[in-house]
Amino acid sequence: MWLWSKPWPRECGSVSVWRDEDALMQFVAWPDHVAIMKEYRQRGRLRSTTWTAEQADPSAVWQAALPHLASR
Repeated sequence: MWLWSKPWPRECGSVSVWRDEDALMQFVAWPDHVAIMKEYRQRGRLRSTTWTAEQADPSAVWQAALPHLASR
């Protein structure tokens, strides 16, 4: 997982790697995550993108993530 932030203009995000789609869905449904998302829902926009890769090579993951981050 990589976290990033830009204090001005108040942007932040993350790039996360999950074992499989079930693991991602378990996290999204996790009660603590749901509570945090509800608490901060009005603080900004949320956008997500998913893709699959053959292996979790950090360099390859970051290169795949960059176009999505740039298209915000």
